[in-house]
Amino acid sequence: MTQEQARRRAVQAAKRFGYGPSSEGLSKAFVEDPQAALLSELRQGLQPLPGRPLGSSRELYRQKRDWERLREARAAGRPVPADLAGREVLQPEAPQHQNELRARARAIAAAGTGINERLAWFWSNHLCVSAMKNGWVSVLSGAYEREAIRPHLGGRFEEMVLASARHPAMLTYLDNRSSIGPQSPEGRKRGRGLNENYARELLELHTLGVDGGYSQRDVLMLARALTGWTYDEEGVFRFALERHEPGAKIILGQVIAAGGESEGEAAIRAACRRPAAARFIATKMARHFVNDTPRPELIAHLERAFRDSDGDLSVLHEALLTAPDSWREFGAKVLTPQEFVFTSTRALGFDPHGVDLTRWLRALGQDAWNSAAPDGYPDTRTAWLTPAGIQARIDTAYQISGHTDVRVRDPRALCAAVLDALATPQTVATVRGAPTVRDGLVLLLSAPEFHRR
Repeated sequence: MTQEQARRRAVQAAKRFGYGPSSEGLSKAFVEDPQAALLSELRQGLQPLPGRPLGSSRELYRQKRDWERLREARAAGRPVPADLAGREVLQPEAPQHQNELRARARAIAAAGTGINERLAWFWSNHLCVSAMKNGWVSVLSGAYEREAIRPHLGGRFEEMVLASARHPAMLTYLDNRSSIGPQSPEGRKRGRGLNENYARELLELHTLGVDGGYSQRDVLMLARALTGWTYDEEGVFRFALERHEPGAKIILGQVIAAGGESEGEAAIRAACRRPAAARFIATKMARHFVNDTPRPELIAHLERAFRDSDGDLSVLHEALLTAPDSWREFGAKVLTPQEFVFTSTRALGFDPHGVDLTRWLRALGQDAWNSAAPDGYPDTRTAWLTPAGIQARIDTAYQISGHTDVRVRDPRALCAAVLDALATPQTVATVRGAPTVRDGLVLLLSAPEFHRR
């Protein structure tokens, strides 16, 4: 392999598995052995999010609750609640969303390549919640990722799913907090019944996949097992026995003895350990990182890693990096809008404001934690490379390049740093011939090879 080929391969690896080179380019060690460098960064794990503490879900729930109480009192012409009098109570959704996004951008900018941040986004999107549901999910969505996803990135899959299932954002988003067993004390008293939304998505989208071998009866029984999983007036998970459907359940062919909260936990663990879950997760990861139509050999490799390690995500992630098929067909994938925005701000080396990040992501159709469907945002080429999508990327490149905090004065040097040998002669000539610095940056961020991974 020539030196130019080695540099090209290194840039491709940084873009495929992370957020590409920073404005300083890639280190000599990374160019010499990108796989070893990526494995080293992976094993270091996620670093704490920089900046001020973002608040726990409990704290954010209280802020939202107080705002709603104040708003309702004003709308009804009632006095301000005594405990809120004299306090500044602000609507928390938009500021929180912007602060969460800025923290992620800073973490990506500070990382080696950002592979762990990429994985956090992948799993957050896999077990997604959406702010479209209501303001409660909106204010909790960033905390959901911080509390249910990020701490479990190197642990077992079932622990991440359980943390997701118990989080107030997920309990609200897929309605399990309002699911009541028909034969439970509260169900008989109030005449309210099951909500199957979370049970269905847990099987279809989170664990087994649509062809995972479950039936409608499994959905029904799982929903019954999960009755009583809710949260209290502080937004903290609690198991409400008075809402729980009594009796044993048969789920996925397994008899789960009556046991209250333990029934739901046993059912979730059983779903996560089924062979169908290993294949579903392996396929989704291969498709996200490597190819929209991944090779069967890569899927089988990741499936074995997941199954043989009992769902250990650290083993799965290393298997992704060490699979020969993961290092083929570079350029087969394109950056999603989120990846494009964070790769761009990282490349330009500036600290974007949360309001700008929100505006750019919304213009591109992929605002964080806001998917229109419970299966999360798509990550395939056809989903994003539409004529309208391409134009939106060019417009966003113009907005990003003109940000007042951008200090780059030589687009040619930046092109050499972030694309290196990956830059085509046409891109190099186009950037070199740009009439202004901003035009050069726009052309760089709009280059086809900048968007391929």
